[in-house]
Amino acid sequence: MSEQRGTSLIDPNHNHISDRKWAQQQVNYDFINALLFENVGGIRERGILASRLPQGLNLTEAPLADGEAWFQLLHPSGQEGLFFRVCLQKKLQPVRLTRLPVWKAWQNEPGCWEHTEIHAVEVMNWLRSILPQERIEQFPGWDGFVKELETAVRHTALSREGKRTFSHTGDDLFSLPSLERIASFRDRPFHPTSRAKTGWSDEDYRRYSPEFGQPFGVDWVAVDRRFLRQGGGEDPAVFADLLLKGADRQRLLNAAREVGAGSDFALLPVHPWQMEHVLPKVYADELQRGVVRPVAKDVGRFRATSSLRTLVPEQREDVHLKLPLGIGSLGALRILPPRYMDNGEKAQAFLEHLIQMDPVLKSRLLLCDETTWCSFQDPDGDPFADKPGHLACQLRRYPDGDEKGDGIWVPMSALAVGDVQEPNPLLESWWNEADSETVLPLFRELCQLFVETALTCACYGVMPEMHGQNVLVLFRKGEPKKLLLRDHDTLRLHVPWVEAAGLKDPGYTVKPGTRNTLILPTPEEMLAYFQTLGIEVNLYAIAEAWSGMFGEEESVFWRQIRDVTAGVLSGLSCRPEVRLTLKQTLFQAECWPAKWLIGPLLERTGTGGGSMPSGLGNTQNPLRMTIEKTGAR
Repeated sequence: MSEQRGTSLIDPNHNHISDRKWAQQQVNYDFINALLFENVGGIRERGILASRLPQGLNLTEAPLADGEAWFQLLHPSGQEGLFFRVCLQKKLQPVRLTRLPVWKAWQNEPGCWEHTEIHAVEVMNWLRSILPQERIEQFPGWDGFVKELETAVRHTALSREGKRTFSHTGDDLFSLPSLERIASFRDRPFHPTSRAKTGWSDEDYRRYSPEFGQPFGVDWVAVDRRFLRQGGGEDPAVFADLLLKGADRQRLLNAAREVGAGSDFALLPVHPWQMEHVLPKVYADELQRGVVRPVAKDVGRFRATSSLRTLVPEQREDVHLKLPLGIGSLGALRILPPRYMDNGEKAQAFLEHLIQMDPVLKSRLLLCDETTWCSFQDPDGDPFADKPGHLACQLRRYPDGDEKGDGIWVPMSALAVGDVQEPNPLLESWWNEADSETVLPLFRELCQLFVETALTCACYGVMPEMHGQNVLVLFRKGEPKKLLLRDHDTLRLHVPWVEAAGLKDPGYTVKPGTRNTLILPTPEEMLAYFQTLGIEVNLYAIAEAWSGMFGEEESVFWRQIRDVTAGVLSGLSCRPEVRLTLKQTLFQAECWPAKWLIGPLLERTGTGGGSMPSGLGNTQNPLRMTIEKTGAR
């Protein structure tokens, strides 16, 4: 069985099925694979791998292909079960769903089976019937997760609807708003509920999601400066100056005068959904007292990026606006706690100093400026509560035109979009007839730039959060030249290596009683963020998409990742003990860390604030497997 994934493994006629059925398949595919990957509820031990179905169960429409087996998950009674096709593999996931559907089958009498196709929500309901009650009680977030699966199907169907309206051609395709929209068509790879935006109606999704690309205005409020916390960048007055054209800016200033908001107030933009649904409840007291004053609605024109809460003003691409949204996404509220922005500013200063120290980083790594920000902060309030994060904003400035030159900024997540039926429009624009002979060299160049940058940072005890949404690639004439980082608030550090390099701990603020995931006690824990987010999510998502598009087995892409990483490691300028740790962790260890998604969501209680629930498990080392398979040492 070929290792390529591709949407064709879901339904070869997926262009001709309804949006809802297509969405059910997309969610179900990622959901079943996540169940198997994380072994939720001991599903791998409970299941049976077999080459034949039980006697009397006839699924003639789904014969096994070479390398496939039946995964049979039987009810304790033996009278019913779930059945789907899987393969065994050596990289990352030992047991992997190859094709849908998933069937539920039951016996009306011995040897007489009936069956029906089922999807993720029905699978969850069936699993509840076979797991012991004490196991279910360990998952207080079970019902919430089932609701998120339902929402994910609905919103995935809407996403497909939005994708059909995408028709950018020519130079417009290479604009950052257009590429952000392309990135949104995949969202977070491999996450079954990534598209679930809890709190949004279908109308909200069509209006505010990046897939539909609809422009909308933002609302503005005036905040008493005594209740304002701001970053070390410019004064909040620049928000109106940079984000609004002349007429819109004048309209806002006139409205501010009408509500009595003078120089002792700051004008802050608010997402219109947040203004309608959240602020009247969370800030009812402040609104009544006049500490927060509504000023104007629907001012300016903005489009959402793939991160949802970050908006691009229509008149310029080099400044983005990041606003809180009190909706649930990836198991967390999309709010902006002030400590996150403060930590991001400290991390940016740290990275700027590091880049100046290292010639490789100086030539390859650029940063967005995220020092201009502000948030509501009651001097007598709890700075670690969710409330301040509901009324905040941040400006993100991109490097000037001299850095960009004739290139284009491409979010790496935009490269992970596409399949054999619907190729990536960016790749199609670079080559009229792209194939593995053209994309494999590009993938290798991309790996070289990405891995060398990440591991150079690691030599200093530093690891940015390098998933596909945070990292942009500067392409010139179809060739990757530099990386650009944004969202600096999750820069991870291993302090002993940091201090050995002559750098200082930036002094992050962490909520008391919570685990510090920014300062990591071992280098292996720091490197885990490169292995999981950088390789297993970012590069692997691109490899998987290109494998499906161009008919090349995934193992070919893994060999590229392995060879590039080995070459980078041999050429790194670092202390011998650092090189040894990198070699042992990346190549010699039997297991790699893996990001768990479903288990943490099932174990979740409360809102989680702005932090996405996640956990770390173990999986097979994909680079070690590649070494063993190729015989390379």
